[in-house]
Amino acid sequence: MNDEIQCRNFLQHENRIESLTQEINSYEKLSEKGSVANELCEEAENLLNCEDYNEKESDCINCHTISTLRKRTAGLVSKASIVLDHN
Repeated sequence: MNDEIQCRNFLQHENRIESLTQEINSYEKLSEKGSVANELCEEAENLLNCEDYNEKESDCINCHTISTLRKRTAGLVSKASIVLDHN
């Protein structure tokens, strides 16, 4: 059994998302992570707005779950960097 998402749209965005995640993790200062986190939010949002979404397909359900978590996490990083910049 293959546990990986096979959706073409997900796979197209996944490389960019992984790259952005690695870039965020490479920065030591939270203030440096904000703009990259915003880009990650946009990529996740693109997946969440997929025109091919089917609530009965496991790939779609898994993609939405992963994308929602990524968007929330990146959003928190982005907000924290803004707060840090204003203090």
